[in-house]
Amino acid sequence: MSRQLKIVLAVLAALVLVGALALVGFVWWLKANLPELQEQASAAIAAGEQFAAERPQRACLPEALARLGECDGLRCELGIKFFLQGCLDAATASPGLCDGVPGPDEIAGSIKYRLAACLDAPAALREACSRVVPAVQEHCHPRGR
Repeated sequence: MSRQLKIVLAVLAALVLVGALALVGFVWWLKANLPELQEQASAAIAAGEQFAAERPQRACLPEALARLGECDGLRCELGIKFFLQGCLDAATASPGLCDGVPGPDEIAGSIKYRLAACLDAPAALREACSRVVPAVQEHCHPRGR
């Protein structure tokens, strides 16, 4: 075996080892934090449902974006996405809400939709907005929920 091949194989083995350790670490972290994450998700959904009382679905996304401005990380953004899901599910139906909303699996359409939906958000929130807006797509195109 050539020296170059040995180096390549050693690097690949090291990458596989690092990847496996990262996966084990993530699974361990998830098991340790799952009850708290589930509790936070339930609380966010309940907050969305409470906000939705006597409001139309069209009020949900602006409120989610307003709350997103108070976020400080991905965990908070995930909570806002659950808030939006709860709100959309509990609010009074808004005719036309889902018109033109692509399914989550439509990659090009999803990108265009998320960019357009987040265009009015402050520039600092647009990236976070693009991680929350898929809740609208999931609401409009549910998968066995």
